[in-house]
Amino acid sequence: MMCRIPKPESGHRLIAVLDTFLRIWGRLRRPITRAWSTDNRCEESWGTRTRYTSSDSAFEHNMCAEIGVLKGFFVSTVLLV
Repeated sequence: MMCRIPKPESGHRLIAVLDTFLRIWGRLRRPITRAWSTDNRCEESWGTRTRYTSSDSAFEHNMCAEIGVLKGFFVSTVLLV
């Protein structure tokens, strides 16, 4: 479920609110998903390394893209959800 919270200045902030059931389900499946992630690690996929935050992945991706542009390459990013 998504909720809009008004900002003090103006506009709204969109946040996701998880149901208690989803939190419990995610916590119970954590060992299974962690094992799957370990067995299916892929260097070509951003953010799949252990102890590697999404900010680390974004920084590395953007740095590689900037270097590519400086070298004269065309750079494109596709986000698959």
